[in-house]
Amino acid sequence: MIQVGALLTMVTLAAAPAMAQLKKKKAEVYVPKKVKQAKVRDIGWDGSLTIGASISLSSSSKVVGQADGETISLTGQITGGLDYIKGMHEWRNTLKLSETSAKTPGIDRFVKTNDLLSLDSLYLLHIKQLKWFGPYARFQAQTRLFPTEDVRSSEGTYRITDGSTKPGQMSGNSFRLANAFSPTTFRETLGAFAKPFTRDWLMVEFKTGFQAKQTLVRGDTFS
Repeated sequence: MIQVGALLTMVTLAAAPAMAQLKKKKAEVYVPKKVKQAKVRDIGWDGSLTIGASISLSSSSKVVGQADGETISLTGQITGGLDYIKGMHEWRNTLKLSETSAKTPGIDRFVKTNDLLSLDSLYLLHIKQLKWFGPYARFQAQTRLFPTEDVRSSEGTYRITDGSTKPGQMSGNSFRLANAFSPTTFRETLGAFAKPFTRDWLMVEFKTGFQAKQTLVRGDTFS
């Protein structure tokens, strides 16, 4: 009985320093984690790149309102992002290119059906006392990467006007409506933003402000 009691006492005395050491280790781990969470916004530069492509093939035979034959559609998309978040500053940049070209039974060559090149740059300044509220500035640009043509299955007559010469006519089954990078549209916005709710799984953001818009057209003709 004396030996058992001594053994229990030794175990109790040995366990006490172990528990104290365990608590000390938990405290040491907990503090750095808390500090890391407080500085999660200071990530600096962060980039991303997404590339996607798809092919669509369909065939029709004896369908009312459709020509018999195959339709092939090719789609490609590239989206790049470059963000900067540090302290009071948040800068988001997105560059997107989306292209689609299709070949139909009526037109025996590929013709673009979608052509979009866009840039979106957004800067937010978080007020130190109210990090969820502050002013923002935004710049947007949108254009076409390739020329735009009107392509038809049969020849037709186009009426040409460019504002400086007398109207004329041209026959054919295709006609260029716009050059590459035309028209190009610019938008500038100044205002204020609010982020009343921000979590890892959901962010609610409101913006209000004033916007200016300009459209640049170079050497385009319209049928």
